[in-house]
Amino acid sequence: MTLQNVVKRGIPDQTKSPFYVISQYIDNLPRMLNCGQGLLLRGDVGTMKTTLAVAIMYEVLELGGTAYFISMANLMDSLYSVSQEDRQNLENKLKNVDLLVLDDLGLEYDKGWVSVKIRALINYRFDNQKSVIITTNLGSDIKNLYLKGMLDRIEASSMIVDFRGDSLRERFRSFDSV
Repeated sequence: MTLQNVVKRGIPDQTKSPFYVISQYIDNLPRMLNCGQGLLLRGDVGTMKTTLAVAIMYEVLELGGTAYFISMANLMDSLYSVSQEDRQNLENKLKNVDLLVLDDLGLEYDKGWVSVKIRALINYRFDNQKSVIITTNLGSDIKNLYLKGMLDRIEASSMIVDFRGDSLRERFRSFDSV
């Protein structure tokens, strides 16, 4: 899903404000990546958070950068189910790509080892000025799930973009079938 494809489909009214912020982010992408500026895209399900995060990722790749997308549920599964060597390789990739997209923060929530790994990843990327785009359905309740220090790092290095409105999935499903 590229930004051009999103525009071609039409920007829903409820998404115009977030789309404008994301367009500005893309227009300044080299500078954003250079200083480790990310985005925290939050709102209800089906409001185009993931679609626009992937569109940004494609822009990074078009510029010759590196990017990696992973849902938090898949990250959790990978951390638990792979060998130590594969886990280390995955962690290195997550730490060092130019842009990391973490989809559905909160879906994986675990107070144990996974939470420690996620916190370490966020800390590393913050300390090394590496951009992260995070999507989440959590609002203010995110503060009840994660440590204050991790959230502070995310907020300090990210523009917060709120998505509002009803799910758009049915609208796009209809569009695809025409």
